Amino acid sequence: MTETSRHVVSVRAFSSLVISHPFLAAFSVIALYVTYVRLFTPLRKIPGPFFGSLTRLWKAGKSHKWDIFSDPTFEGHASNKRLVSNSYSMNSVVELDAYVQRPINRLIERMDDHARLGKEMNFSDWLAWFAFDVMGEVSFSKQFGFLEEGRDIDQTLQGIENMIWSGIVLAELPELYDFSQSRWFRMIPVVGQYGASLNFLIDVKTDYYRQKALGFIAQRRNGNCVDRRDLLSRFLQLEKNNPAKFDELDTQILATLNIFAGSDTTSIALRAILYFMIKDQRVWDKLQKELDAAVVEGTISEAMTYNEAQKMPFLQACIKEAMRLHPSLGTQHTRLVPKGGVTIDGRYLPAKTTVGINAWVMHRQKSIFGDDADQYRPERWLESNRGELERHFMSFGYGAHVCLGKNIALLEITKVVPQIVRRFNLRLADPSEKESYCISHTFVHQKNFKVICEARNK
Repeated sequence: MTETSRHVVSVRAFSSLVISHPFLAAFSVIALYVTYVRLFTPLRKIPGPFFGSLTRLWKAGKSHKWDIFSDPTFEGHASNKRLVSNSYSMNSVVELDAYVQRPINRLIERMDDHARLGKEMNFSDWLAWFAFDVMGEVSFSKQFGFLEEGRDIDQTLQGIENMIWSGIVLAELPELYDFSQSRWFRMIPVVGQYGASLNFLIDVKTDYYRQKALGFIAQRRNGNCVDRRDLLSRFLQLEKNNPAKFDELDTQILATLNIFAGSDTTSIALRAILYFMIKDQRVWDKLQKELDAAVVEGTISEAMTYNEAQKMPFLQACIKEAMRLHPSLGTQHTRLVPKGGVTIDGRYLPAKTTVGINAWVMHRQKSIFGDDADQYRPERWLESNRGELERHFMSFGYGAHVCLGKNIALLEITKVVPQIVRRFNLRLADPSEKESYCISHTFVHQKNFKVICEARNK
C-alpha cells in the first residue's frame, strides 16, 4: 500500500469514527486540547483558576472593541492618544480652572447649608454629583444640575451603577447575552420577554448621556458658545484640523466617555481622601495647619489653583496615601504581550498573552511601601524613598497607558479637597460605621459615607 493510500484510509477511518461516534470524537478533541493547555503551553506554570486556562468565555465581549480608553496594545493606544493628548496635557487642563471652581463653589454652599441646619450629608451621593457636574462644566461648560437640585436626577447615577453591574455579569458569558437577544430566546415561555431588557440595562444610561453630549455638540456646531475653551471646543478644533484621523464619531465618543470615565473614578478618590483624613484627626489637623500657614504667608488664594496646591507637600501626601489604599478600580490594568514574547519572573509569556497588575495588591507590597503598608500614614510620601513609592503608584494606570484624564482628576481633587478642609471640620455621622461599606463592579464605590459638617471659626 502506498503512502497516499494509507493517508486516504486514515482519513476515511477518522471520518467514519466522527460520523459513527460524534460524541467520542468531540470528547477526544476536547481531551487533547485540555492536555495541551495544562501540560504543554508556555503558560502552564502561571497560577490561576483551572477553568480560566481552558476557556476565554469569562472575557467581556464588548470590552475588546478597543478605543483610546481601553486599547491594550502599545501601537493602537499610542496612535489614538497622540491625537488628543494635547487637550488633556496639564498645560491645557489648568486653563479649565474656572470651570472646576464653579461646581466647587456650589458644593461649598450646600455644605454650609447642612452645617447651619446640623443635618448629616451623604458624601457617597454628594461627591458623585459634584464629580458629574464638574465633568459637565469642563466638557460642555454646562453643569448637569445634580448639585443644584441635591438629588440623583432621573436616577441617572443609580442607573449607571446598574448598567455597570449588568454589563459585567453579562460580560462573563458574552455568548449568553447574544443568545438572549435572539429570536430563539424570545420563544422560551415566561423568560423570553426579558431578553430586550438585558440590552436595555446596558444601553439606557449610556444613551442618556450620549444624547446629552449630542445635544451640546449640535448647539456648538450651530454657533452657540463659540468662545468656550472647554474640552468640546478642543475636540471640534481637532476634528477641523485632522478630519482624516479624527471625525465626528470620535468627537461623540470622547465627549460621552468623558462623563463616565471622569466622574465615577474621581468621586471614589475624593471619598477615599476625605474618609481617611476624617478617620485620623491628627492628619486632618495637620493639613489644616499647613493650609492656614499658607494663607498667612499669602502663598494660596481663596480658590486654590492647581499650581498653588503643588507647593503644599502634606496635602499632596494625603491625596497620594488615600489613593494608594483605595484605588478607584478594583480590577487589573491589562495589557497584551508584544511580538517576541517576554520573560517575567523567570517565566516565558508568548506574544498576545493578556497580563495585568492589580493596584490594590501592588499598593500593599510591604517590600515597597514598608511594614505598615496596610496603614494610612501620609508621611511616607515625604520620606527619602519617595521616588520608589512614586514608581509603584498606579492608581491612574502606568506608563504609556496612564489614564488620559489624570490631569483633570488631579486638578479637581487638588482644588476641592483643600477648600473643604480649610472651611469645615468633618466627622462621621455614625462613628461605628455599621452602615458603611464598599461595593465593586470594577469601580470600588463607597456607600453610606455620611458626615456632619461644622463650619470653622476662621
